Amino acid sequence: MHTNEHERRRRRSGNYVWSLAKRTRRPKPLRQEPATLLARIITTAGTGTSPDVVVRIITEQLSREWGQQVTVENNSTGAGIVAAQQVTGAPPDGYTLLLASASAFTVLPIRHERAPTVVGTHLEPIAFLGELPMAYAVSAKLGVKSIKELIDLSKREPDKIFYAANATGTLPHMAGEYFKSRTGASLTFVPFRGTADALAGVLSGQIMRSWRTM
Repeated sequence: MHTNEHERRRRRSGNYVWSLAKRTRRPKPLRQEPATLLARIITTAGTGTSPDVVVRIITEQLSREWGQQVTVENNSTGAGIVAAQQVTGAPPDGYTLLLASASAFTVLPIRHERAPTVVGTHLEPIAFLGELPMAYAVSAKLGVKSIKELIDLSKREPDKIFYAANATGTLPHMAGEYFKSRTGASLTFVPFRGTADALAGVLSGQIMRSWRTM
């Protein structure tokens, strides 16, 4: 498929974090469209998270390159389903883009039969933006200083250690469940909408552990 200059400029701009996609169907270049149309990036990242910071850097650069304001809309509802629905429901003119983690394109289509994130059907990928490391934080009130101590404690006191992550089906949630399956640790998942809420839960001692991207 022929890639126009507008698409090539987008690809050169996408070198940061996560993946960028648009609704299937090639758009016209922005310079041929009325300047009154709003260009926006809808992201599944919560406000203030690392991916949110990155997408705002991207929009600032795109605004300069495209010669018009590009805005950011945060919507982490439903592990990214709602944000994807916003993009797939928008006109396929290239003015509405989706910035999402890999789970929106891999986990959601498996968990939800009618997930609106099937690449090639609902969305067309534009750029792979990069990777973020993932880490976990443990409340000091838990009294453990290593992963081994955490695993041993969870086995001695099953179902009493709660861990926070993003909504069900997100990568932090999958990481927590993978950790449990590989180690036999007994941990109970508690979904949170954003990083700030999850970390607040850990600091207060209400949640003993949290999976987060850095």
